[in-house]
Formats: sequence, C-alpha cells, structure tokens
Amino acid sequence: MNGKNENLGPVVLLVLDGWGIAAGSDGNAVSRAKTPNFRELIVKYPATILNSSRPGIIRKKTKIADNYLALGTGKQKLSQANLSLFGYLDRAGLDWTVITEPEKMAYGLFFINNKRKVKEENFQIISSGPTDDYSETPAMAAELLAAELLKKIKSRKFDFILAIMANLDLVAHRGNFSATVEAAQVMDRALNGIVKTVLDNSGVLLISSTHGNAEEAIEMKTELKNKKDTVNPVPFIIVGKQFEGKSFGFMEAPGGDLALVAPAGSLLDVTPTILKIMNLPLPDDLDGKALI
Repeated sequence: MNGKNENLGPVVLLVLDGWGIAAGSDGNAVSRAKTPNFRELIVKYPATILNSSRPGIIRKKTKIADNYLALGTGKQKLSQANLSLFGYLDRAGLDWTVITEPEKMAYGLFFINNKRKVKEENFQIISSGPTDDYSETPAMAAELLAAELLKKIKSRKFDFILAIMANLDLVAHRGNFSATVEAAQVMDRALNGIVKTVLDNSGVLLISSTHGNAEEAIEMKTELKNKKDTVNPVPFIIVGKQFEGKSFGFMEAPGGDLALVAPAGSLLDVTPTILKIMNLPLPDDLDGKALI
C-alpha cells in the first residue's frame, strides 16, 4: 500500500443508496426486512444518522447529484478550484478506486468528484446485465459488486475504496414491495462478508447512503406505492477494530433502531471524517466536520 501507515488496511466507503432511515411501518421495506448484520453493527460500532440535504436547506425532492457533491467535497458552495476527496487522496500520493453499477456511474465518477471525470484506471463498472429484471432478481448486482469489493480489499493495493450498491434503490423504483424487502436483506447478507474482510485486513469500513427510497416504499396515508427518492436521513456507521465499543458521543440508537436518534450532521461530514481516519490534513475551508 502507498499509505502513511503500512499497518492500516484500506478505508472503504460503502454507499447503500436507497437505504433511508424512518420509523418502522408496514410501508417501510427496510424495517420490514431482516437485517441482523446491519443492526449488530449499530450496537457494536459508532452509528448515527446524517441529513441527506445540506444544512439550512429544506427540500421536498431529492437532488441526488447535489448529495454526491456534498458527500465528495464537504462543501456547500463549490468552485472548480475546490478539491474532492479523490483530489485530496491524489495530493497525498495515495491509491484509490471506485466500484459502481452502471446506473450510478454519473454520480460516483463525476458529481462526487466536483464534476470532474474520474480517470479510467481509477474505477470499475460492475454490471449484471439488463436491469429490466431487477425486481425479479435483486440479489445478482449486489452479489457481483460485493465479490469484486472483497477482491480489492484483500489485494491491499488501495488506500481507499468507494463501492456504490444500487440494487435496493433500483428495486424500490420498480414498486415491488416484497422484492424491495428482499433487496435490503441481500445487502445485509453482503455486509457480513464485507465487514469480516475489512477487519481481517486491518481496514476501516464506513457505511452510508446519499438518499432514501425503500424506507417509504408504500405511502401509508394513501397505501399507494411510492417509487420516489426521499429526503429522509441516511445511516452513518464506522466499522474498525479501533472503533469497536465506541460511539460518536451522540445519543445511541436504542435496540439498534437509528430512527430513534436525531441527525448528528449531514453528508458534508463524510469527507472530513474519512480524511481524519486516514490521518490526512483537514482543509480549513470545508463546511463539513469530522465526526470522530
């Protein structure tokens, strides 16, 4: 590895798009799903929720491009001169890569990088074929992406890895509630292997999302299917041997239910937190803050 600490494995940011946080209900596919691995992480490691909208902005409609900009730069107002997380990693001489599904290419390879294209050698697209059958086979894309992520973690070639899982989001857009529940469970099963591999390789795993969707798969007032992205808060969990048994210092989630806590920050805080974990300097002009 090319990092400052040869004993530190890769820092991995796993984005579970579509995984928002809301009170449990019959229309909440996330709460209806069996997610024992996700809930165990909430109890065992620092866990909180983040506002998906920028501070001071109340939105009724999700702007995913803006959310990825906030996550990747830590800034509210941007100019072309501003670096993204990838830019800070390049400046430090670190090796990084992005794994994403085709449906998230623009977000994970452009908007997150302050509207700069990511070089071809820095990413890999994982496709399971046509997406017309997503509501029928929600597991395939997540399993393929997870398998590739495990390979990259074990290779110890990268200081930082961004992996974007889109299957929950895509299935929720199809309006098939049972398939959306299954997609959340598929993600949870994938978490088990990802967490073990990160820990076995002395790495750190950050789990989050840029927006919700599945947690409001059915509108309870009308009982109609809701296929739209939401502005609900999103999870933020840090997994690592050095973080076990610790918290962010905010209210902890009773019984592993993140819907019972208040947001501790926003997506602007993700990049500063990653920089802090990687022992890289935090620029003075960031609007976000490190949560550790």
